Amino acid sequence: MGRLSTMFTLGLATAAIGAAAGAAPASAACVGSSKDRDAKVQIWSDPGCAGGARKVARTGEDDRPNFKQFGAAGVDIDNDRSSVGIAAGWCVRFFDAVNYGGATSNLYCAGGPGPSYWNLRDFDNRATSMRTCGNQQRSYCNKVAGPATTGEPEPTSEAPDLTGTQDDDLLEEQPPNPDGPFPPDGPTDPNDPFGEEAFPAGMGPGAELGPLGPNDGLRFDRGTRRCSGRSYSGARAFRVWLDESGIQQRGTASIYRCAKRPSRRDLHANGRAIDVQPASNAAGQELVALLLADDFALIRRMGIQEIIFDGQVWSAGKPTPLLRRYTGRAKHRRSVHIGLNKRGSAMRTSFWTGR
Repeated sequence: MGRLSTMFTLGLATAAIGAAAGAAPASAACVGSSKDRDAKVQIWSDPGCAGGARKVARTGEDDRPNFKQFGAAGVDIDNDRSSVGIAAGWCVRFFDAVNYGGATSNLYCAGGPGPSYWNLRDFDNRATSMRTCGNQQRSYCNKVAGPATTGEPEPTSEAPDLTGTQDDDLLEEQPPNPDGPFPPDGPTDPNDPFGEEAFPAGMGPGAELGPLGPNDGLRFDRGTRRCSGRSYSGARAFRVWLDESGIQQRGTASIYRCAKRPSRRDLHANGRAIDVQPASNAAGQELVALLLADDFALIRRMGIQEIIFDGQVWSAGKPTPLLRRYTGRAKHRRSVHIGLNKRGSAMRTSFWTGR
């Protein structure tokens, strides 16, 4: 997202999207600088961008499934928001029940060069959950996010084989040895919902999979060029699931790795990738086949966005029944790379939540 304009944008509901027709712009009390520069979305307790405010930052998880516990601080703002500011290129939809249930608001999108502002009108003091999505991926603001994919970027002209995928499109800085040995994980967040404990009943390997939940689906969230400083709970939960799955391993799967000067988007540096060390090529193939089975049933429910093994790749942006040739640098000849999307890394998909 580029530099936010300081000009106040009025009436973009109709100009940006037809779905937001009838959503009135906020009052003149809102100016272009009402929203914090580092906020993707900001919501106020009063009309006209007034009163207490809460925001969704440019980085981190976009959605808010329960306004009773909004953001990392867990602040209760349920049924207490009246106006919204949205950064250019982003959209928001509100729901009057937790986990994106109940009635839905219009889809508010900022389609101009700067932020846009609205009073919530029919959703005044009604919002209980919220989805945030890119202007080009509006289906991810629906109750069930997206029919398919966030659209992983196409390979550039540097890739001679357009069925392959550039390293820039996916993944990770080339490690000194992509097949191990691996360094220890980074520190964990004491507020993370998952430690290294065993799974609750019904969540472990062999558990019956339920219907797709509101956060499930094929979603691709590109990595960033910064180091998160820690591993995420979904990555550690996947590692425990793997240990209990019966897949033979020759060592402990690694998660967090921070390059000193990462030149590419690296999910290990973001704390949401796992490098599995199968005991043999056959064990690696067994894991891949398990994840790809039944129309990607586990992939959708775990929040997996990419797999690399033995010079081949699968990604949620280009889902294929089998792995395809990988043209990136880290071929993972003896390790299986698993990358999680943001919802999977936060354990917000149905495999971890049970719904």
